Amino acid sequence: MGDEKTLRDRAEIALNRRNEPSPEDFVPSPDDSRLAIHELEVHKAELEMQNDEMHRVEEKLNKSMDRYFQLYNLAPEGFVTLGEKGIILEANFSIGGMLGVIKSQLLGQPITRFIFADDQDSYYLFTRGPFEKGRSRFCELRLVKEDGAIFWARLLATELFITAGARELFLAISDITERKLAEDQLLASHQENKYLLAELQHRAKNSFSLIAGMIGIAASYGGNSGSDKILDELSLHVRSVAELYTLLNSSGSISEIRLDDYCARVITPLVELRGSIRLESDLDEIILPVKMATPIGLILTELITNAIKHAFPDGKSGSIKVALRRKEGGASLTVADDGVGLASDHDSRVRPGMGLSLIRSLSQQIDGSFTMQSGNGTVCSVDFPLLDPKKPTRKTILLVEDDFLVAASNSATLDQFGYEVVVANTGEKAVKLATEGAVTNLILMDIDLGKGIDGLEASALILKQRNIPIVFLSSNAEAQTVDRARALSPYGYVIKNSGAFVLQAAIEMALKLFAAKGFR
Repeated sequence: MGDEKTLRDRAEIALNRRNEPSPEDFVPSPDDSRLAIHELEVHKAELEMQNDEMHRVEEKLNKSMDRYFQLYNLAPEGFVTLGEKGIILEANFSIGGMLGVIKSQLLGQPITRFIFADDQDSYYLFTRGPFEKGRSRFCELRLVKEDGAIFWARLLATELFITAGARELFLAISDITERKLAEDQLLASHQENKYLLAELQHRAKNSFSLIAGMIGIAASYGGNSGSDKILDELSLHVRSVAELYTLLNSSGSISEIRLDDYCARVITPLVELRGSIRLESDLDEIILPVKMATPIGLILTELITNAIKHAFPDGKSGSIKVALRRKEGGASLTVADDGVGLASDHDSRVRPGMGLSLIRSLSQQIDGSFTMQSGNGTVCSVDFPLLDPKKPTRKTILLVEDDFLVAASNSATLDQFGYEVVVANTGEKAVKLATEGAVTNLILMDIDLGKGIDGLEASALILKQRNIPIVFLSSNAEAQTVDRARALSPYGYVIKNSGAFVLQAAIEMALKLFAAKGFR
């Protein structure tokens, strides 16, 4: 019985399976059919819309590719994309034209193949190390064409990271040969003018010395004591002007001068006029326009010679003290003696025509005022403004750079900024100009100066003798070098080829910081 029941159950299951409807036997209802047709039509519309959108995107992409082709490949500037080791990955037609190479032949070549041998180090420093985020770098160097011709180029580099960890450089290259030729011509003209000016100053100095010598000869043969004194005084005035040209010729500046140095030169020959009189000087370091120095030199000569003649009669001994003092808004030149003082008719103390009237006239030329007081001796003072009232003075920058072309380019830029520029091509010359020359308001110091002492050593020697703000202008970006420079001078460190705007800003900030510390 048990087996029969089991068999029956199995038979019923098999029958039920035979009676299940197959998909072919399924007949959809009208509603199901309409819904299915609607879904198919919606899907078809979606596909058509997607197809239209793909066509629009493809059209935009083609236009973008055309625009990229025109902007990149047909740009007037040369464009190059470099891989990690400086291999050219992409290039446009313009750079091919510049180098005389078909574009396809540039790909896979190292960019250094086209850089002039003497500029390889400059290029290495230019591309070395990571770039500041969001900032580009530029430099100027020489490139070599396929046929060996050399031309000047300006390279603007931007750092790219297309794939994770892979560094690429995008270079925009411009041919600046014509500009460089114009700069060379301008520099040659500038150097010629400086040479002519130096020659003129030298000849003027010699002419004054010759005139002074002839006056001395005439005085020695005069035989008339009154005439001899006049000739001697005239000789001293001529020599005071000659000393100005001597100082100008040695300083390298044509517009400003160290007044304290000039006064010291004027005083020196006057010490020998009478051995019984001691001549002392205490001179502040003062800078002023050359055109103001000549009247001051003549005033100083006149005051000292008059003191020697009138303050110590009958060969009496004594002392004359000369003081040059900076004061608010100007300066004061004082000549004081411990002689007999002024007579009641004190104007006779200074010879009419050539004495008091000359001093007052010369004082007016520099917008100064002259005073004379008597007590235990006589004190004569001239107070005058330091700035030329007719023309603002230009600050002087000592540019220390051993590369002639870089110095020429930077000199032209600084001149456009309104600065007077004196150039030194060695560390030794920089030390001499900064410590013995005329005015130096700021020093732009290269660090690598070839033979001799470097910029850091030169700066240390200068700062031992003079307090001058120094801004380092160098291609050297090593942390150790920057730290050494910062320890010497806190006024700035500019990487070369940072641009004219950065250079101007660095100079202005350094001068303001120097002034804020109470220096001038």
